[in-house]
Amino acid sequence: MLTDTFLRYKNGCLKLFVKEGDTISFVGTGFIVHEKGYLVTVAHILYSQQNLVAVAEDTGDGFVPVVSQENYPMPVNVVDMDYDRDIALLKFDTDVNIEMPDHMIGTPDDTVVGNLVSCVGYPFGFHHVFNQTIQSAIVSAKINSRNETNIFLFNTMIHLGTRGGPLVDVEEGRVIGVVAGQFDPLEAAPKFMKEEELPDSNFSYAVSIEYAAALLEKHGLDIS
Repeated sequence: MLTDTFLRYKNGCLKLFVKEGDTISFVGTGFIVHEKGYLVTVAHILYSQQNLVAVAEDTGDGFVPVVSQENYPMPVNVVDMDYDRDIALLKFDTDVNIEMPDHMIGTPDDTVVGNLVSCVGYPFGFHHVFNQTIQSAIVSAKINSRNETNIFLFNTMIHLGTRGGPLVDVEEGRVIGVVAGQFDPLEAAPKFMKEEELPDSNFSYAVSIEYAAALLEKHGLDIS
């Protein structure tokens, strides 16, 4: 089943970079959510909203070099940001021929604790290792955060480069969240707890896809 998930989403997951002069810096992962050229990522990785480019990965079935010699950066613009929910909606600056999975936006309410999930991204991009990977986990909890954002907690540690990638319900084959980072219990613990009482966390979390869907609908895009 994980193979099916990877094959379904690998071509739609892209590396995101910021160009600053002659320097190009990796910032994380984004993924295509609409055939008209729209992508989603998490807002907090976009320290600059200017000169963003997305780069697709050539992922064959064989062994792939850590750095591809044939990259084709495609400029992308920020269309909208929901800072409270940590979601950014991007769009290719030029027309791009896109073939994408049908019905990829899932229904977070239908995903229950214990479901198998996976995330696709570029975990080691900050180390200039640009191989696409898939990780698996289970949904460990569904949490409404302090600012009333719905998040999925899952039991694997993701690396910084995977932030912005899709969290996929493996059984449904649909995206239910946008991977946001390692889970920090300090952010979720009751305020009366002392810091030294809080455990370290090997869990990660994803923001519910419902907020990305809301941004798409806000801009008149059909997500059915």
